[in-house]
Amino acid sequence: MKPANGSQHSAARMGAGWSDEMMDGAMVAGARLLGEGRIDDAKVVREFLSALDPAHVAGHVIAGAIAERERRWDEAAAAWGRVIEIDDDHLAARAGRGRALARLGRLDDARRDYEVAARVDAAAVSVCGREAKAF
Repeated sequence: MKPANGSQHSAARMGAGWSDEMMDGAMVAGARLLGEGRIDDAKVVREFLSALDPAHVAGHVIAGAIAERERRWDEAAAAWGRVIEIDDDHLAARAGRGRALARLGRLDDARRDYEVAARVDAAAVSVCGREAKAF
């Protein structure tokens, strides 16, 4: 059975006994480290999660956030795109890729990501709607 986040449990993750909840918790911890400015520590968490289960969104979410923080817009757009491939309704990934695409001057593509996010979740309209209207 396929988990809700689109991941097929990897053999490494199964062997380590990591659940989706544990992966999500580690992802939140990585995001917290990034928010604290501990980019190198966040990169370690990303590498660990990506090695443990590359088909789970966790490592890719952190990769997108790190790339944005470092203003590597091509890498950010690609990382957020991998999250969207796994979970088409991932609002943070849609907004993240939209921001990265806007920075790359791809305004029509950015607007589409914001509009999809706004359709998926009415609460996203307040965030993504404002960003989409900026174009």
